[in-house]
Amino acid sequence: ALGVCSLAYVVAASGWAGDAQPVDYSYRAGEGPHAVDEALAFFSRIGPAAAQLRDLDGAAREAGLERLRDALASRLRNDMVDFPASAWIWSCRPA
Repeated sequence: ALGVCSLAYVVAASGWAGDAQPVDYSYRAGEGPHAVDEALAFFSRIGPAAAQLRDLDGAAREAGLERLRDALASRLRNDMVDFPASAWIWSCRPA
């Protein structure tokens, strides 16, 4: 992944000037009465957990899904499965 300094170089080399601001937010993986099921379906399709699950068969896969479900259930608050997240918001203009 590109760091902020590397991305600043790419922006400048492309003829742009820009500023980056860090933004912290809550990443919602599931919500509502089936929030954990929604989050489990999502993380079973995309990301590092999905890659690990694809390599498992039978009982090992079921055990992996159960561990993931438990981890997601531990994040459940008020019918929402949220995770802390951060991003950089860039504002750019022609140099």
